[in-house]
Amino acid sequence: MIGTMARDAALEKLAGLLRERGPVVAFTGAGISAASGLSTFRAEDGIWARFPIEEYGTADAFRQHPERAWELFGAIEAELARARPNPAHEALASLEEMGIVEAVVTQNIDGLHRRAGSRNVIEYHGTAATGHCPACGRRFRREALPPYPPAPRCPECAAVVRPDVVLFGDPIPADAAAAAERALATAETVLVVGSTLEVMPASWLVLSASRRGARVAVVDPKPSASARRIADLVVATPAERALPELVRRLRDAGVS
Repeated sequence: MIGTMARDAALEKLAGLLRERGPVVAFTGAGISAASGLSTFRAEDGIWARFPIEEYGTADAFRQHPERAWELFGAIEAELARARPNPAHEALASLEEMGIVEAVVTQNIDGLHRRAGSRNVIEYHGTAATGHCPACGRRFRREALPPYPPAPRCPECAAVVRPDVVLFGDPIPADAAAAAERALATAETVLVVGSTLEVMPASWLVLSASRRGARVAVVDPKPSASARRIADLVVATPAERALPELVRRLRDAGVS
């Protein structure tokens, strides 16, 4: 009962914050997609536990052993093929439609925000939906290439194609970096959903907004110490439960 009361109070505070302190930018991490069946990267049984970063997740690892790197990409693609947007993704799309959320800055490469209906999505770490040939530069939609295995190769030069995702050692795509910085520079509230705020430089966007005076609200059932330190408000509830309830409360308050 006490837990329910605390959750309801936190959601009511969050609803009030979103009504009163706009513009609002949502900042999402892997946790928002967990209810869609996607593994998080840093959990004990997450992706990096199965595919160590140094061996699979760096730009150098791809350059040296691209076929091996595709063991990681192939595992991610298998999960993505089964995944569907969950109520948290759909709620963020509703919040954009209601004029509450202006943009979604996501660390995720899964494309679920767009599939749920969000329009202004900034994919800070790239996307698995497209790829390119690192040898000749040709670009591809992923569905235009054969499924893994084996590692897909460029029909022009036969080099192994690389997905357009940011690996360790890669720069953030310039367009995404600029768009995210613009969005967070004017946000009065940052709604952090499912991110530990421990991966740089993405987490620096939220920290900079906080230092500028933006309010930071964190929705996460087990927020990290980093997220708790920066948060003005924590809703310790799974996003797929909290965000639809948030939409309902806002609509009951007359926001449409």
